[in-house]
Formats: sequence, C-alpha cells, structure tokens
Amino acid sequence: MSDRRFSLSHQPLIEMRGGLESELELMYGDSDSLCYRIRLPTGMDLYRDVLAYDTQNFDFYNYSSDHSLYSITHAKIPGRFTDETAGRFICEYVALCPKVYSYRIHASENVVKKAKGICSKFLQFQDYKLVLFSKDNTNLFIQQFHLTSFNLSVHTIKQNRIALSSRYDKRFTRRDGVRTMAWGHNRLRKTKIIVDTQSR
Repeated sequence: MSDRRFSLSHQPLIEMRGGLESELELMYGDSDSLCYRIRLPTGMDLYRDVLAYDTQNFDFYNYSSDHSLYSITHAKIPGRFTDETAGRFICEYVALCPKVYSYRIHASENVVKKAKGICSKFLQFQDYKLVLFSKDNTNLFIQQFHLTSFNLSVHTIKQNRIALSSRYDKRFTRRDGVRTMAWGHNRLRKTKIIVDTQSR
C-alpha cells in the first residue's frame, strides 16, 4: 500500500473538528483495503461529521439512495475508496491474514466470509474466532474438489487444504495473539526475540 493511498484515507478521519487520532485504530490492511475501528465521541455521527468532509476521495455509489452521502459522481472510478459494507456497521470482525477475514453486520444475519482460494460457504464465523484465539498453532482443513486435465483427459481432484491458520509468519505476532508488528520494527530491535528462521 502506498503512503499516498494510506494518507488519503487516514487524514480525513483525523483532520476534523475535535480530532479523532486517539480514537482511530487500523485493524486490518491489505494492498487495496483498510478496516478501521472508530470510537466516536457522544453526539458525533460518522457520516455527517467524518466522511462528509472528504467526499472527493470516496465512492458512495453502493449506499442506499436515501442515504445522505449517496452519490454516483465517482461510481466505480479507479483510485476512490468504497465502503464494503455499504453504510452498515460491523459489529464483530476477525482477520487472520491478508485475504482471510470475516465479519458480522450489526442488526443483520448477514455474515461475510473471505478466504483466498477456499470455498467459504463451508466455513462459519466461529471457525475464524476459534483459529484466532487458539493458544497453539491451529490449522483448519476443508475438503475441496476441482477439475483439472492431464493428457487431454479431464479429472476430478479431491484436496484437503488449509482453509484457516493461526500462523502468519510475515509479521510478528504480539503476546495478545491478535496485534502484530512488522519485522524490523524499532520495538523489536530493542527486545531480544528468538525466531525460528526456517518458519520465515
């Protein structure tokens, strides 16, 4: 993720009346997506007092037509940020690694489940939580079938694949088992950490 893309999304949230820098937490980041936890002061509205200040960098085409921020001005224009939940609040969120996350929508039965390369319909929200909070390295396997060809002949292949894993070796996992830091972070340099180099 470039610094410019990050600043475009981050600055509008903290450069506003009252300031939100201490109430803003980046929970998940990927090459093209960000998930924030925002704690608003009493009486402040996310859409009226935060997002409305920077409509130029956001695309609200997927909001309901009666929403105050609904607009098709930037509909599907590259470079604009979109709200994956279309203006609905996330009440519970679990992210294991990039492209592998799940969340529940407030006041809705809808559960979004993402797992790269895996048919997520076989997964439950509790599976993500079980793997995240497991004390030991935990892998959740599922059985999948797919079609492939050998010598101009089509075959059905059965695979047992790792769908969810608590082990993510591209970042350092802190003691709480949830928060992470980049390898080479200055806090890690000041602390003696024994790392299995083969796991990286």
